[in-house]
Amino acid sequence: MLSLERWELLLILLFPLKLTAFLKFINNGISCVANVLDKISPNLEGSALLETCSRAGELLRVLIYVAEPLRNEQHNEMPILDPEVQDRFFDVVCTKLEWMAVIAERYAENKDNSTSEHVQPTVLLAKFLQFDLGFRGVWTQKTLSQSTKVVNVLSRLVMVRLLI
Repeated sequence: MLSLERWELLLILLFPLKLTAFLKFINNGISCVANVLDKISPNLEGSALLETCSRAGELLRVLIYVAEPLRNEQHNEMPILDPEVQDRFFDVVCTKLEWMAVIAERYAENKDNSTSEHVQPTVLLAKFLQFDLGFRGVWTQKTLSQSTKVVNVLSRLVMVRLLI
């Protein structure tokens, strides 16, 4: 994998590329993020969890940097992501958010306020969801079928934060 500095240098060199090249870069970046997020499991805790989230956060920063020109007023619409990439990414983010909700609920039941270890990953996953929803074509058949689950998980996370 490229370091963050190399990604940024690559972006500076590729910045004047056409929309299709940007889209390919973003699709590859989102696939890479899905691979990193896939490493998060219910048993992953402590520094391993934070390190995985840190890597995913760096990739998010690069993707935001790449997508920024596409979001400005010169472009009327964001591009459509590859549906397979979109479906996998959305599924990974939703699954990990669901795990974080279960963990947060467990802490809330025990009246344990030491949830800070899981707050960062939860916020990061929410940021990925927000980033993803900024593209056109997000709502494929698969993501539409998961939309109720996503709303439910986000509601549970909000309720847990209100209870703690």
